[in-house]
Amino acid sequence: MTFICPECGSPIDDDADFCYRCGCKKSKATVQFNNGFQAGACPNCGAEVHEGEMFCRHCGSPLNSASPLKVDTNSTVALILALVPGFFSIYGLGHLYLKEWIRGGMFLAMSALYWYMRTSTGNTLLLMLLSIGLFIYQALDIARLILFRSFGNE
Repeated sequence: MTFICPECGSPIDDDADFCYRCGCKKSKATVQFNNGFQAGACPNCGAEVHEGEMFCRHCGSPLNSASPLKVDTNSTVALILALVPGFFSIYGLGHLYLKEWIRGGMFLAMSALYWYMRTSTGNTLLLMLLSIGLFIYQALDIARLILFRSFGNE
């Protein structure tokens, strides 16, 4: 039996009272049994479910943990915060939203450096390529974080 954080999807140790990754209380966590079933709340409607149930009594959605990838609203907001400001060469906001402070700070520092270089040297081909590279790297890094959190690998 493993406790799974409802906020970030990380496992919570048996002797811990809070998630080590995001600080969520263990009392809000779902319980994952050895067969992969998660007791606690239905992932679709939030109604209480019990071990052994294959479908939610309230909404009828399947309860097995092998369901397809579901992207939550936090992931969607993080992806939007990464892509939209990224078009304007402002990076790291999606990382900060996901509480990835170090990576978010690194990308914000790269944004500041890019804007400093752009104002001092003008808009050169090298700076445009740097901006495109940073945008792609940041977008792929956000996608990696979202996928790892969805599958519980991080």
